[in-house]
Amino acid sequence: MLTILALAAAVLQPTGKWVLNADAAECGLAHEYGPEAARVMFGLRRLTFEERPNPQLILVQPKRDGAAAAAGQAKLVLLPDGLEVDASVRSVDLPDGRELLQLVPSGGKAIDFGGTEQLRIASEGREPLTLMLQRPAAALKALEGCKAAAEKSVYDQAGMPVPVSVPKYDMTDWITFGDYPAEAIRRNEQGVTGVRWRVGTGGRVDECLVVQGSGSPTLDAKTCALIRGKHIGQARAADGKVTVFYAAARFSWALRWSALLETAGLRV
Repeated sequence: MLTILALAAAVLQPTGKWVLNADAAECGLAHEYGPEAARVMFGLRRLTFEERPNPQLILVQPKRDGAAAAAGQAKLVLLPDGLEVDASVRSVDLPDGRELLQLVPSGGKAIDFGGTEQLRIASEGREPLTLMLQRPAAALKALEGCKAAAEKSVYDQAGMPVPVSVPKYDMTDWITFGDYPAEAIRRNEQGVTGVRWRVGTGGRVDECLVVQGSGSPTLDAKTCALIRGKHIGQARAADGKVTVFYAAARFSWALRWSALLETAGLRV
């Protein structure tokens, strides 16, 4: 069982304001923490159309000596209320000696982070960390507003927004680092592929078009290959009839740490 340990270290303070970044696939908020030697970055991430009631938490911190990237569990404590929240953890090693932790709160109930002044994070095999949160209520409001606006951005064939009812869907695992083509890794190919896809009346992606090339034909082709056939669900027009619709997103293929953060919703 994971327990919270008492912290003797000082609470880390943010060095600037939240930075909001968004595209058709996700919305992200992030800021860095001081002192500079801490090398810590924290962010909140919301994927367009995801059904989870809570944002994902992204934490970048110095890597544990000799530790390998792995999945695990964490305990979050929201202060001053003392509310404890379990979360799953997925870690990625970064070339600069840090690790990126993706923390997803467990359970189906919404968690009110708005009144949290400090967030304490204790994950398996790591020292606990306490962060001061800057205006969390305003930050979360901006994040949810961004997500709501992105979910309204579905298109007709001409690329014009259309008022259709689209089912919730989660793009978290559409493309993962494990999908990186081996030949692209050997050639050190990276970039952002922008795609536009069509969801047919059967509720699956039946067309995919690259609208922004990454500079790597291999990565661009792989992006559409992974998206085609994905099940989203049927959309309905204002008259209730099932209809096709189009959507768009950008997917980052990254080998360097800064682009890995971008993929996770943190723009640096």
